[in-house]
This record gives sequence, structure tokens and C-alpha cells, in this order.
Amino acid sequence: MPDISTEAPLPRLAPHLVSRPKLSSWLKRHAEVPVRILAAPSGSGKYSAIVTYLQERGSGAFLHVQREEPLAALRRRLARALGLAKAPATFDELLAALCRCAPVEIAFYDVAFAAEDALEEIDRLINEAPAGVNIIVGTRSRALVDISRMLANGSAVLCDAQMLAFEEDEAARLAQALDVCANSGDIAALLRESEGWAVVTAGVLRHAAGSGRPLGGAFEDWFRKQGRLFGEFIKRELELSSERERDAFRRLIGGVRTELPGLESTGLFVRYDESGYHPYRIVARLCGGELGLAAAEGTPAPPLAVRMFGRFEAEIGGQPIPWVRRRDQDLFKYLLLKRDASASRGELVDTFWPHADPHLAGQCLRTACANIRKAIASLVGNGGAELYLDTGAVVSLNLSHIVLDVHQFKMHVTAADAAYEQGHHDEAIAGYRAADALYRGALLQEDAQAPWFAPRIALYQELYLHELERQGECWLAKGEPVLARQCAYRILNLDPAAAGGRSLVERALAAAPPRPQREGRERVLRVMRGGLLQRRQVSP
Repeated sequence: MPDISTEAPLPRLAPHLVSRPKLSSWLKRHAEVPVRILAAPSGSGKYSAIVTYLQERGSGAFLHVQREEPLAALRRRLARALGLAKAPATFDELLAALCRCAPVEIAFYDVAFAAEDALEEIDRLINEAPAGVNIIVGTRSRALVDISRMLANGSAVLCDAQMLAFEEDEAARLAQALDVCANSGDIAALLRESEGWAVVTAGVLRHAAGSGRPLGGAFEDWFRKQGRLFGEFIKRELELSSERERDAFRRLIGGVRTELPGLESTGLFVRYDESGYHPYRIVARLCGGELGLAAAEGTPAPPLAVRMFGRFEAEIGGQPIPWVRRRDQDLFKYLLLKRDASASRGELVDTFWPHADPHLAGQCLRTACANIRKAIASLVGNGGAELYLDTGAVVSLNLSHIVLDVHQFKMHVTAADAAYEQGHHDEAIAGYRAADALYRGALLQEDAQAPWFAPRIALYQELYLHELERQGECWLAKGEPVLARQCAYRILNLDPAAAGGRSLVERALAAAPPRPQREGRERVLRVMRGGLLQRRQVSP
């Protein structure tokens, strides 16, 4: 097996690169599988994952395919990487040489750049490589190589964008390595904005480190100051695509979502997860705002995505709704917090203009509804606005066209509770963590507490504490006291006197392996004692 340190030195990686055990583990776990494919949009972390893995192995060949690289040049570089005396002249000669080198791992990165004959040879090698020759392919487009049959028979495995996405512990470790002040809420907020996309997640953290600021608010600061440069990266990637793919992408930004599966397979900034296919939010935000690609009249309108945990946000196709006035936005929030997202005109007048002249209050309500419609129509057209808002005798929002984080949060917790009651801890943890990712802070935390939504703040915080407690119980049941203790710490940070949090942390500490971290235990006990003291002080 060739020594990469002498035959094919690996490229340099970015400083402060943190290890990502889940990716290294995946590559190691499938080391005997003939073909491993890492397929995801550019900037997903494929390159770093492959190079880090080969560095840890200390052997193998890494070829970063050059743009329009012809077959002869690719064979010469592969021969040098494998320490061959001369480059194979034919594919059969290449197979014979590989047989002599086996066992060996060969990684091809950016195969989308290869010239047609070189790509054909890589494709043949994937399908015909001799025993002991295992191939790693890093590509933005899995459509370039036909691996469907190999995936079906187990001779190939796929690592996609969902697996490559940063998780909370990875982002937290990178923040620590960069000396960025960040709490769990800041990390969760960043991952929600970036969707775990490595180039954005790491970019925001490095921006925070470079500017000496905490992570809270760093995403918007990064977007304002470096969004233009990131937009140039997106443009370059689009230029590498076919005209058909670019047209499909433009239609996607304009609101047509019928080609999402095809775009995802080509790596054009579309992700697939448990909720289905969707475009990367930041790409839609950049391209929609820059190119002005709002949906045309009669075009199927994309969902209106609303986030009410933490800072309020509402956007369509990645573009924020341009509210005319704050009062219009408040009326929109009020409707969303109603059980059926609707209210009579009389109820709205009594809530927002309780002391105004009835005629004037009615006019104010009509103006507010018109402003909401105008703001939505600026993104989807006048006809499209009808899909979201009805301003008849009852003013209502069409929830079938709205994706609301508080609704998703409740659904995840409800499903996780059902799994918990049945003893299905893995399924319950998945549901609780999905809910956890949505909770970016208290409901509408930047708003003044109006009487109409104040009761909901306590309701959702209580549900969040319940979710953390149940998640901690699941981790304890699975023999993971450290993860259970993390849930307990988060409960106690929100409510130091929470009985569930105190009980959970004591049981997690008791279940921990020998050599407990005494300092951490004492810190928790101090927090608990402080909460009890605070309770005594406010008790009658």
C-alpha cells in the first residue's frame, strides 16, 4: 500500500479544523465496502472529511480532479500517487497495476470537473475495480456516476448532505477551538440558519472569532458583511452547471418546486431530510434578493416559513417578508397563535384598537390587512397572496401553505412522547432532538409582552422543559449519563428550581463512570442551591 507521505502528499486543510468523528467513523466503518460516495453540494465538508480520513490512515491515494482534466493526465497522476513506474496506457493495464498495489484506497475528489473520457474511466473503475481496491468518490452530483445498483446490492454506500451537516456538538467544539463565546441556544440558532451546511457554519464561527464577538447575532453580521462574497461562490457553482440545471434553479427560486429531486441529485443547493426536499435557505435568500426572482402570476407558491421561537422571522423562498408597519406584523403573529389561525374582525378590533372610534378602528384593520397582503404579494404576486391570507368577515391564514415552527415543535414533542411511553427510546430521542433544534429561545422574545401572547410564552417554555427532561430520561435509559446531564444543565439554566432538572442531574451524576468531575458536580449543586434560596426569598 503506498505511503501518502512520500508518494502523494495530502493537501493542507484550514487551521482550527475540528475532527468530526461521525464522518471518520463512517469512512472507517465502511472501509471494506468497494465504493464510498460522498455526494453533497460544494462546501458540505466532503474534502476535509476525505483528507482527514486518509491522514489518519496514513496510506492511500488522493486525486483532486482538475477541470476538464483529460484521461492521460489523470492516469499519470494516479500512477505517481500509487508509486508506479509508468502510467498505464489502457484500462486493462490500469486494472493489472491496481491488482499489484492491492490492498489500496483511491480517493477521487470533484469528479464533476473531469473531461468526458476521464469521467468514463472513473465510472468504469467504480464498477470494475479488482478486489482489495476500494474507491472513495467526493462529488457534488451523484447523478454523474451510476451507483444505484451498487447501493442496492451493498457494494457501495452513500454519505449525503444530511449526514455531512454539522451537528450541535461539532459546532460547539469548533466554537471552543476558535475561542468564540457561545451557549447552546446560540449554537442551535446558527445551525437553524445554516442548516448545518459546513461552509456557512464554519464561516460564521470564523467571522465571530475574527471580529472578537460572541456567536449571538454573528450570523446576520456575517451575512451583511460577507454575503456578497458568498453570493459570488454561489454564482461560480451555478456557472459549472448545465443550462438546464440553471433554468431549473431559477424556477426554484421563483417558487416552482417540481424539480427539487433532480436538483438535489445534481448538488444544486437542495437538501433532502425527513421533511422532504427543500432549497438551502441562505441560497434562496441571496439569489432571490439579488436576482429579483419572485414567483410569477399563477405560479405555485412556496410555503411561507415562520419562526416564532426567539426572534420572529417570516419568509417565502428564503426572502424575508417586507412588512410595511410593526402593527401589521403583530396582527399576523396574533393570527398564527390562534388555534385555527383565524379571528373575526370584531375580535381583532377589540384586541388592537380597543379604545378607538369603531369607524376609525375598522379602517385601521382594513389598512393592516391590505398591508399584509401587499407585503406577501411583493414576493409571490397578487394572485399568489390569496393562497396565504383571506380577509373576509373572518380574517384567516391558510396553514396548508405555512410552515410554523411552534406547530412543528408541538408535533415533534407529541410524537416523541408517544414513543417514550412505549419504551422506544431511540425514536423518542430523535423526536425530542428535532423539537430541540426548533426552540431558539422564548416565544417572540424580542417583542414587548402584549397581553394576547404573554400566556403562550410560559406554555412553550414549560413544554420545552418537559422535552429536555424526557430526553434526559431516555439518555439515562440508554446508559448515557453524560448526555442526560447535559439535558439537566439546560433545564437548570432556564429554571434553577426545576424539580425535574434537580432529580435528573443527581441520577445522571450517580450513574456516571468513576472519577466524576467534582468541579462540574459542585457547580450544578450551587445552581440548585441558588434556585432553592431564590424560591425561599420570594415565598410568602
